[in-house]
Amino acid sequence: NSPPPPNVLEFLDPPPPVGPATPQADESSKEPAADWQLRTSERRSPLTKEREANNWALNELRKLILAIKRLGKPVGDKGRTVITFQKLIDGTSGVFEALLATLLAAKTHQIVDFEGDILLKGRDDTVVITLLREL
Repeated sequence: NSPPPPNVLEFLDPPPPVGPATPQADESSKEPAADWQLRTSERRSPLTKEREANNWALNELRKLILAIKRLGKPVGDKGRTVITFQKLIDGTSGVFEALLATLLAAKTHQIVDFEGDILLKGRDDTVVITLLREL
């Protein structure tokens, strides 16, 4: 026989008070803020989580645009900024959690353009990425 699964509600309820259970309890006996924030974040609505995800993605796209403008060079009569995939990788090391996913999202939304469907380091180092528009 295995033990029963933990009660899911255990994780949502505040922990029992630490120290004296009186209104005069000192500050050190209160629940740490980080624990309460975790429980609060678990209670967020799906709509709130969706908004946070959209804001994160939008922020990543803005960072990509800024990186291309900073590292790339304007070319042509329209002055569009271009950069090679390798230069973008080298110049943004540690900036993006998922550079390839951000590039694909930017291509889908016609923010950037490049040849092919996906870029791979090494194979596609010389592929030119063109900034089409800003947000």
